[in-house]
Amino acid sequence: RCGMVYMEPGALGKQCLIDSWILGLPSTFKTEHQTKLRDWVQHYMAAVPFVRKSLREIVSTQDNALLLSFFRLANCFFEDYVVGDARRP
Repeated sequence: RCGMVYMEPGALGKQCLIDSWILGLPSTFKTEHQTKLRDWVQHYMAAVPFVRKSLREIVSTQDNALLLSFFRLANCFFEDYVVGDARRP
């Protein structure tokens, strides 16, 4: 058996995505770096409703998808901080 719970992306919220991303950062990031990144992400995600109200999207998106795309972009810059065998060739 496989039990699954399906939720709408909006019902999931952003905080759990942010926390998950912070936990997946390279081990070289200190707690102070993680706190600063968490605050930075929350600060800029607070601007999303303003951007949605002021601009028109060609392709509609959801906040969670924007956040995950941002995380993928940010992770590209953090690859230099990955140590050991976890580093990609």
